[in-house]
Amino acid sequence: MAEARDDGEPGGAAGAERPIPGKALRAIDDLALERLDAKLGAAMWTEGGLGRHRAPTARARLHAVSVLALPTVAASERSSVPVTIRLLNGVAHVTLDRPPLNVLDIDTLRELNRALRECDASSIRVLVLSSALPRAFSAGVDVADHVASRVDVMLTEVRENARLLLNLKPFTVAAIHGSTLGGGAEIALLCDIVIAADDTVLGFPEIKLAAFPPVAAAWLPERCAWPLAMRLLLGETIDARAAEHAGLVSQVVEKARLAQTADGVATELAAHSAVALRGLTRATRGQRAPAVLQRLDAAIATYKAAVAPSRDADEGIRAFLDKQAPAWSHH
Repeated sequence: MAEARDDGEPGGAAGAERPIPGKALRAIDDLALERLDAKLGAAMWTEGGLGRHRAPTARARLHAVSVLALPTVAASERSSVPVTIRLLNGVAHVTLDRPPLNVLDIDTLRELNRALRECDASSIRVLVLSSALPRAFSAGVDVADHVASRVDVMLTEVRENARLLLNLKPFTVAAIHGSTLGGGAEIALLCDIVIAADDTVLGFPEIKLAAFPPVAAAWLPERCAWPLAMRLLLGETIDARAAEHAGLVSQVVEKARLAQTADGVATELAAHSAVALRGLTRATRGQRAPAVLQRLDAAIATYKAAVAPSRDADEGIRAFLDKQAPAWSHH
């Protein structure tokens, strides 16, 4: 978890590490790496399917996880963390590096959005989004930035991030591993191709905090079968293989091979005609973008009007930060 500060946006050339202000406090760690194998082994269903509503293309092995029951982890002592851009042969590598779990506070979202704008150039044919951290792609948007004084700014940056990823000129590839939750999962699933390490756990735990993820609410029903979308939006998580079976993930690889595989896919894509790639992105996600953004604006309006001002929203934030179970008033 990180405490966001409005210190402004640091500058820097592409490829250089640009520090993001913010003091890390604590974060959701959905993996708790030392206990992940045992937890998943006990909780993950051995048979796929969505009950009587199962769809053949979405044979997902799901398991429910209460986020509030998860441990929090101490953050790294490192106080400033970069989002880096590395350019090579028409491929831009944008890397998140905010220990311990790439929690996306307002400043990090701003920096990521600025990096995406820098990459929205005709000279860049492919963009690869990844994490430099061993435990997570991203554990999602900072819970502390959901408070009333910051929620509007946070949602503005979340909306801008979705707009950018839906309209970027380059073909986009997400290379994900470990905890890929909430806003982190939204970012990944907005990409054209998602390559997942075999330790990936993907989900949207916001409902446990009396919230919901607006981007996922607008985008998930278009990305997978409706029953699976609703189960994920209701806080269940999915592993990499189940996500692949459901069509949310393009390919699953061993974690040790994730970077190499993503680089290979990016190189192969970049070898295509840039004209053809740009035409393809405009004809596919570019054509879907207006409708998705319209639904996203409606979801954000609902969030601001009905959820953010509620007592339950305040209680969810308080309970999480205090590591307590929430006491819902249902108002």
